[in-house]
Amino acid sequence: MIKAETLARILDRQAELTALLSDPVLSSDKIASYSKELSDLEPVVAAIGHYRDLEKRLVDAESMLGDTDLEMRRLAEAELLECRSLLPEAGRAVQLLLLPKDIDDERSAIMEFRPAAGGEEAALFAGVLLRMYMRYADRRGWKHEILSFTDTG
Repeated sequence: MIKAETLARILDRQAELTALLSDPVLSSDKIASYSKELSDLEPVVAAIGHYRDLEKRLVDAESMLGDTDLEMRRLAEAELLECRSLLPEAGRAVQLLLLPKDIDDERSAIMEFRPAAGGEEAALFAGVLLRMYMRYADRRGWKHEILSFTDTG
């Protein structure tokens, strides 16, 4: 279960950052750090909004169950079933977004591909592995460069 205080703190921080960014005398390094933090919070805030919307729909549907109109009661039951099925997944999505980020996620990496013992076949495999990782980086939009390359012929 997600604590309401945690969600409120995140939403308060988003409002605070938005207010801070509207300050005209803010230095450029502060603008950059606040903008980054705000952009990191945006998916979390969207997930929280979806979660809270489902909670509100659930409460509204429960209150409509006592309605005397049969059609309204049937609609409320259908809404209740839908909300109860979607709410746990929305809660898990918020919890995943609230997990702390690894500090190394934003850093660069250096990879080395060497053919070890195995001769020509090992060199061919190292080349294929290098191309595979380069294509993977391209698809993810990551920059890559070859620092040193020795062709085996």
